[in-house]
Amino acid sequence: MGFVPEDRQIFTDLSIEQNLLIATKRVADGENDGIIERVYDMLPLLKPLHDRLAGQLGGEQQMLTSGRSLMGNPSLLLPDDPSEGWGTASFALRPT
Repeated sequence: MGFVPEDRQIFTDLSIEQNLLIATKRVADGENDGIIERVYDMLPLLKPLHDRLAGQLGGEQQMLTSGRSLMGNPSLLLPDDPSEGWGTASFALRPT
């Protein structure tokens, strides 16, 4: 299960990609292969910004917080406030 906090709790001095990688579960080598690409597939607006500092983000902060939760590959995602900070075309749901 993944939780998306309303207060975002991002590391502003790290890049988007570093914020995502810091949330990766510690598992056996190779088990996380491709997880960041799957997150970028679900949140396509983050990928072009991957090297930008998270503190420079505006509305993308909620996407980053959701992306960090998705890095754990949860079977269920619980957003604290589902409508907070999302644009209309922010993510793409795809079956696994």
